[in-house]
Amino acid sequence: GGGKGVRGRVSSMGADDSLAGADAVEDKYAREFERSINPFVEWEQSEIESAHGSLWLAERALLAGAKWLLPVRVRRLVLLVGIASLLVISARCVLGTAECGGDALLESPGGPVLLPG
Repeated sequence: GGGKGVRGRVSSMGADDSLAGADAVEDKYAREFERSINPFVEWEQSEIESAHGSLWLAERALLAGAKWLLPVRVRRLVLLVGIASLLVISARCVLGTAECGGDALLESPGGPVLLPG
């Protein structure tokens, strides 16, 4: 086609633009390289793994659940709504504005059923 090659595009840019772009790319890869050979990162990772290994099973499960649940905004929102709902229901039961036990629950083949009212 009649399009310019890479050299044509580079030559049409200012010299400062091409040097700044090259420096940015070089800096990016230099940081990644330094991170990969940094002994502190490797030591820190081994410390984290040994700390996780010393946790009880329930603590490891809680940590894994938190790592799964908390990074995603929608999951945090669902958790917040669920906790708020439980608090509202509990407050209504404690304050006596809702029937939460006794005659309000009936045993049925499908499980407990809340009666209206």
